[in-house]
Amino acid sequence: MLNVILVTDKKAGHESISRGLLSYIQKKHDLKINEVYAKRRIKVLMKIGVYLVNFLPLNKAIISILIKILYKNIEIDKSKEYNFLISTGGDTALLNILISKYFNIPNFYCSSLRGLKPNHFTNIVSIIDNGFKNEILVDIAPINIDIEEKELPGKFFSILIGGATKNYNFTNDEFYTIVEKLTFLAEKKNFKIFLTTSRRTPIEVETKIKLLVSQKKELFEKAVFYNEKPEKVVKYFLKNSDVVFCTEDSGSMITESVLSKKKVYSIFSKNKNLDKIFTIFMNNLTKKKYLVSLSVEDIDNLTLDEKFNEIDYSPAQRVYDEIKKVICK
Repeated sequence: MLNVILVTDKKAGHESISRGLLSYIQKKHDLKINEVYAKRRIKVLMKIGVYLVNFLPLNKAIISILIKILYKNIEIDKSKEYNFLISTGGDTALLNILISKYFNIPNFYCSSLRGLKPNHFTNIVSIIDNGFKNEILVDIAPINIDIEEKELPGKFFSILIGGATKNYNFTNDEFYTIVEKLTFLAEKKNFKIFLTTSRRTPIEVETKIKLLVSQKKELFEKAVFYNEKPEKVVKYFLKNSDVVFCTEDSGSMITESVLSKKKVYSIFSKNKNLDKIFTIFMNNLTKKKYLVSLSVEDIDNLTLDEKFNEIDYSPAQRVYDEIKKVICK
């Protein structure tokens, strides 16, 4: 039995990476997962914390003080022995380092460093080649998805709708237009539709889409509206779909779609301003033909004959193969 610490910021996109990797490791080892919520205090303290961790010799007394100053209500059983620690997301990074140094255990981190030195981590999982010696490179996050056989006869689209972000400032009209155009395409190509919105989808958008769904009931196999009744349907939708369409605002939706090994089309907004990491992420996926990235207007010209490549390895397995010698000591 391996005793593991999962440091989490409770953000779904981050948790899916850490838990995805742990679920793969659970195929090989029995795990007891001890969850620690990294709820930071104020941002300026985190910047000071980065400086102190980078340059201050750390002992257990100093670590305990820093944890109390930087984070709220951290509870962890100090009488136990732990095998390793994992976390994803910038708010977890300092706590990842402090706890792993307190218990002197290997630590793994899946995110950008934000000023921290790479040698604070046993391994860093990254989609960008930063040149770190302890870096594990993957094309896409190590979410663990089991490829299952399709259950339903017939042809299906999945339409996964997100919400506006800093990278993609979708308007409500764009979201509706995407669903409207894809509904027309499904009818033209003789597909049925799975559709789900997400926690960031505006209620106004859901209301308009519901009306469209009610007018085209025969085309929609299932439609889920998050603000009305959230359901965990993405895995089922992907399993039974032949083609997947997702708005480009969500890295986790894109990741799950690509790992499902279906034809994936990601749709971007007219108003987009991508940061460096997301630019590299999307450029890599399109260059390797894991997906086709298109504008809302481009939907009108789709033939569904575009060429795709399936990702030929499991990112979760790649990470496990690199860390297994360390976690099994």
